[in-house]
Amino acid sequence: MMSTRSRAGSALLAILFLPACALSRGSSPFEGSGPGEIQVVVQNNNYLDGTVYLTRDGTRMRLGTVIGKTDQTFTVEWAPNQMMVLRVDFVAGGACQTRPLQMEPGQRYTLELQPDIRTNIDCIPVGAPIPQSPAGVASSFRRVGAPSAST
Repeated sequence: MMSTRSRAGSALLAILFLPACALSRGSSPFEGSGPGEIQVVVQNNNYLDGTVYLTRDGTRMRLGTVIGKTDQTFTVEWAPNQMMVLRVDFVAGGACQTRPLQMEPGQRYTLELQPDIRTNIDCIPVGAPIPQSPAGVASSFRRVGAPSAST
């Protein structure tokens, strides 16, 4: 026969563990889970305000505004197997955009905007030639065997 103390302990354990069971529902890799989310953090070191857009699968979506000299975090629904491009249009003119990005659920992408948009590493000024180096920085080195400008 169960004592009152052990019944109270069992009830307390059930109260503590039932919410944990409810939270784990749908987390199995074999069950259909939700699409998930990703975070985009924009660190605006520029004095200008900017409007942030995300283009995915040919559709452009406004994420919001990032005020000059502030950071802003945007949460976006994750879409499987789709590349996305972030674009920032500055209020006083000028814009930059990222190369296509592919992210996984739960990831965070930080886009750092410099005071001079021409010096951004990840956000290339719109209309500027796209650098070919992996780091996103134009290289002054020429290929071996390429003709020099002086010949």
